[in-house]
Amino acid sequence: MRNHSHPITIQEAYFNWLYYLVYDPADPLIVFRTVCSVMHEIEFLALVPHDENRIADGAELRNRFQRESNKSLGPMEIADLMASNVSVFEVLLALADRADFMVPLTQKVWFRIFIENLKLDEFTDEYCDRNKTLWPVKSIINCFNNRAYSKTGKRGIFPLRRPRCDQREVELWYQMGAYMTENAMY
Repeated sequence: MRNHSHPITIQEAYFNWLYYLVYDPADPLIVFRTVCSVMHEIEFLALVPHDENRIADGAELRNRFQRESNKSLGPMEIADLMASNVSVFEVLLALADRADFMVPLTQKVWFRIFIENLKLDEFTDEYCDRNKTLWPVKSIINCFNNRAYSKTGKRGIFPLRRPRCDQREVELWYQMGAYMTENAMY
């Protein structure tokens, strides 16, 4: 439980803002705050050419947060916000937003698809609290982040039944297009 006598840090405020981009209050029984927190602690690795574009998209969320923040951020807060490298959580949120632009399902729905494709959907906050371990969550996120998933993309965010090439070598943008095409989402 948070001690309310201390003001919330800019990093905490930013994480909360990110989380509420995808939290679905219509389904309060399914809460993935712990999974999102772990994702936010892990730096996204651009291991394939052009995935640095996903890093830029993730970093843009910080600018959006600054614009939409209800309070004026000082230079120290902005420096703190910008200091860390872009996280897996930021990249997935930004990619969910891009996916929603291409196939309008909402950013929340796209993020939920990513959670399900990664097989993280069983790791609700209740599950994580009950089992007292985050190792499986970290392992799954690291598998995705290090492109250690299968060549079909299974255990990644865009698994395919019939890929044309090894998905571990394809930038996420093109994986997304192939996923949408194979699933007749256009």
